[in-house]
Amino acid sequence: MRICTLLFFFISALTCHPLYAHNPAGHYFLTQDSTSSLTSSALPAKPKKTKELFQQNFSYMGIPFIVSGLIVKKQNQDFRTLRNRFQPTFHHEYDNYTQYVPLVATWGMKLAGVESRSSWKELTVSNVFSAALMAGFVNTLKYTTKEMRPDNSSNNSFPSGHTATAFMCATILHKEYGMLSP
Repeated sequence: MRICTLLFFFISALTCHPLYAHNPAGHYFLTQDSTSSLTSSALPAKPKKTKELFQQNFSYMGIPFIVSGLIVKKQNQDFRTLRNRFQPTFHHEYDNYTQYVPLVATWGMKLAGVESRSSWKELTVSNVFSAALMAGFVNTLKYTTKEMRPDNSSNNSFPSGHTATAFMCATILHKEYGMLSP
C-alpha cells in the first residue's frame, strides 16, 4: 500500500501545472517563483484569462485519480470484505430519492415563476434528453465493466447510477439557475 501512495504522489507531481496568481486587473499570470508579489514585473506579454486557463488545464485534473484507481483495483475484494464486516446494511431508502432533489428544485423554481435560462418546452426536452443519455452511458458501462457490488449481490456496480443521476440533476439546476447563484 505504501508503494501505491508513493506512486500516487509521484503521478500527481508530474501532472501538476504551474501556479497562477491573480492581479488587480482581473487577469491571471504565471508567477516566476513562490515569493514574487502580485505586481511582479515578469508579466507575460498577453495575460490569459481564467476561463482560458481552466479550459486548457481541465483535462489533466483527473489523471492522478484514474491512475490511482487502476493501481488499487486489485484490492477491491479486500475493500468489499472490510465494508461488509463493519457496515453490512449500508443502503438507506432515502438514497433513492435524494438524488432527485436538484431536479425538483429546478422545476419548483420554474413553477414559482423564477426566471430561468430555458422555456418550459426547452427544459422538458433538455431533461428528457439528458436522462436518456445518462442512462444509456451508465447502463452500457455497468454491463461492460461487470464490477461486483459491495454486498456481492450482482455485478453491475460501476458506475453508480445514483451518483450519475444526482450529478445530472445538479447540472440541470446549474444550467437553468447558475446565473442567480453559482
